[in-house]
Amino acid sequence: MTFALSSKRISSFVLSALFSSILLAGCTSAPPSNESVMVSAKGVKLESFMPADSFAMATLGTDDAGQKEMLGKLWANFPQDQAKEFIDKTIVELNKTLQEQGYSFDKDILPIVAGDQRVMVSISGQMSEEKAPKLVLAVPLTLAEKAQELLESEAGKGTYEKQSYKEGTIYVQKAGGTFITIQGDVLILTNQMDSLQQAIDNQNGANLLANVDYQKSIQGMPKGVMFLYLDVQRYLKTAIAMAQTAGVTQMQVDESAAGSFSSESIVVIAEADGFRLKGNILGSGEDSLFKALYGSSDAASKVPGKNVVLYVQGTNLARLIEMQGAMYKNMEGFSEIGQKIDAFFTMQGIDLSTEILAFMDKGYALVMGTSDGLMPWAGLYMDVSSQPEGAKKFMGFMYRGIDGLLTQAKEEPGLSQLIEHKKLDDKESQWYQVSVKLNEAPEFQTEEGKQIASEPISLKYGVGADNMSSILFAPDSVISGTSHLADDSLFKQMKGKLNGMEGSLTYVNVGLVADYFQKIVNFGVENGGNTSPEDIAAFNLVMTYIKPIKGMAFGAKALSDSQVQSEGFILIQK
Repeated sequence: MTFALSSKRISSFVLSALFSSILLAGCTSAPPSNESVMVSAKGVKLESFMPADSFAMATLGTDDAGQKEMLGKLWANFPQDQAKEFIDKTIVELNKTLQEQGYSFDKDILPIVAGDQRVMVSISGQMSEEKAPKLVLAVPLTLAEKAQELLESEAGKGTYEKQSYKEGTIYVQKAGGTFITIQGDVLILTNQMDSLQQAIDNQNGANLLANVDYQKSIQGMPKGVMFLYLDVQRYLKTAIAMAQTAGVTQMQVDESAAGSFSSESIVVIAEADGFRLKGNILGSGEDSLFKALYGSSDAASKVPGKNVVLYVQGTNLARLIEMQGAMYKNMEGFSEIGQKIDAFFTMQGIDLSTEILAFMDKGYALVMGTSDGLMPWAGLYMDVSSQPEGAKKFMGFMYRGIDGLLTQAKEEPGLSQLIEHKKLDDKESQWYQVSVKLNEAPEFQTEEGKQIASEPISLKYGVGADNMSSILFAPDSVISGTSHLADDSLFKQMKGKLNGMEGSLTYVNVGLVADYFQKIVNFGVENGGNTSPEDIAAFNLVMTYIKPIKGMAFGAKALSDSQVQSEGFILIQK
């Protein structure tokens, strides 16, 4: 790691990068009375510097001794040698850089940033190719006087220009891009002059503490090591404005879909065996969107349990489809595609709205997994009890369409022996299956081919007697297997971490995902891939840090039409 920097850039690095990444606590003006997620040592709430119209805000760090202890225990699960080597090398280079400027890390920098190691940053304004959004970063300081001396020293060297504003001093980086002031014992750093002036003015006026949605979002939030807040409406409008600037002129927000969301907030809490995420999602309460998306659903006892890497369950697939259609309906070309899809089903005697979307309005689950070969498998499961006949009609339509395509395909030499499409005999259900003996094809008789497809695969689809419909593309061993995800030990452990908020659930077996990517990399190396030794080494290093992460699970539960609570957990073990 080398620092080929000019003296101005080195000074900027010393003041900006250190103050931005090694973080702490404090300020002198009278603290607002509203609730806050970060308060300095002198009682100042850091939100008082942030604009009330911030569309995103984040904090990093904690002043809680228990959280610090848990972070240390979690870090012990990860490889230490590489991290220590990187840190030691960075410190050596940093000390060298500082010494060239006449500073000592231990005497001049560490006393300023030692302490609680906390920071808050907000984003507001518009994003476009011409103008960057406004960034405001607030860092509580242990020794504000020492930081002031350092800034004065840099100003004396000509790196920063001093400007008076109100009762304070603003330091303007002559190279451009950084504006700094110290208010009491809090360092404020922005990317625009007006943002810094507004941050100073905000202390007694329109700051984030005065934002009603923000106050609602942080109610009851526990202490953690990270906090994230998103004003959904402001963010969407900003993103859409940016898209329009980029030429996507027809994109609009559908008020009944994304317009129902108001704000989201998440706190990350360190625990003995991983990180817990607690969230609060607020909405307008004008429709039943929240209940539709975050109701109670469970298909884990239906889906296969072999090598599952991803499982997502929700309540209303039709509503999700409608949301996407509504959000992009005015985008150029999108409405024409929707009309063509609708017309296609109409020609087949199927009404898209009343016969297809109607049976998708209950619970659904998406599941993905790995096989002994390189080919992954995937399935979609739906509770079609609201319109089972519509689901059966659609599956019959699929059968006729696939059968027509396979009839033509079988005319190719050798394919008729490899593919079989049949309707399964079952009086109480309606199932179809396309069996493909891919592993028997001449192309897959080589060692390379056997690594890709090691067993027959099938597409099984239909509606069961319990009104559970599925479309599953997987190896025959998965389709005919008797294990289910609900019985998997890791899944049960992760689900149990969600404290009953698993109505809408996302589960990831990180270990299996890592193994799968390792298998792909190994396959490429063994079969003449052009991956360089350096890339392989970098990949293996990343894998060593992913390995302690065993699994992730995220769930949510609707408390009302306008509030959803979410829970997540990232399991970390040696």
